Amino acid sequence: MGCWRFLLRVILFTGLWLTAVAARSQTLPPVPGHGECAAISARDPQLAPLTDLCRFARAYRQSLPNFVCDETVSAHDDRPFNHLAPRVLTDVVTYADGEENYSDISIDGVSASERRLSSRAGVPLITSGEFGNNLVALFRPPIAAQFHFVGERRLRGKPALVFEFHLAAATNTFWSLRDASGTTNFPEYRGTVWIAAEPASPEAMAGLLRMELQPVSLAPSFLIDSAQVTTDYAPVALGEAGRFLLPTRSETWACVRSEGELAQVRCARNQLRFHGCRKFAATARILSDAR
Repeated sequence: MGCWRFLLRVILFTGLWLTAVAARSQTLPPVPGHGECAAISARDPQLAPLTDLCRFARAYRQSLPNFVCDETVSAHDDRPFNHLAPRVLTDVVTYADGEENYSDISIDGVSASERRLSSRAGVPLITSGEFGNNLVALFRPPIAAQFHFVGERRLRGKPALVFEFHLAAATNTFWSLRDASGTTNFPEYRGTVWIAAEPASPEAMAGLLRMELQPVSLAPSFLIDSAQVTTDYAPVALGEAGRFLLPTRSETWACVRSEGELAQVRCARNQLRFHGCRKFAATARILSDAR
């Protein structure tokens, strides 16, 4: 299936371009017995839901069919005193054979090709790669993250078990950030995983509800000041193909430092929604000139 990666492309009105690359990994090989997954909860039974999620994540990519979703992004520029309405970006996401492609892109109803999308097109943040990349990377072998149980919370009106994870910079080989100067950093990361507290049925797909990611301890010389990605998941019906765990909503923000004597931190934020997901299948017509 080749390399799998998550791209967070950030475009600020100052023309600053930065790219964050996360969840980069090779196709996962089969893991007989999922020994590493079982080891997560071997010393702490409270982590048992993470063992089930790990096993699910190891087979996640192979389980997804080819499908198409509509994507709507409400893009905000969070600079002080900016009262402009958010730009609305829409597109079609095609997931085929483990790869994502984006088409039919429009901004406020105008085709991106007509607008000639550039760093000043009015969209502070453009993201791609939400379909499970971070989940897969968290449990890729060898599992480097450290987990602990936080407690029970409520999410969307239902009880959820919350687990924190931490990944030291020395063991981070798959989540990276690259700023506008071209500097790439594999920083320390932390985050949370939210899993349904009620017993999961096979249809619940390991009960994953939410995943949050945040890089920490970024160097002052690095132009990215802070960032965070929050993605909500739910089982989604893809017609006759069945139900599959897919992202339904995501929020991403990133703050960057400008250079020069008037250096300041500016932020951008996206609220993203996936909808209208359906199985992707090529169609063909046979035409005959028989009279």
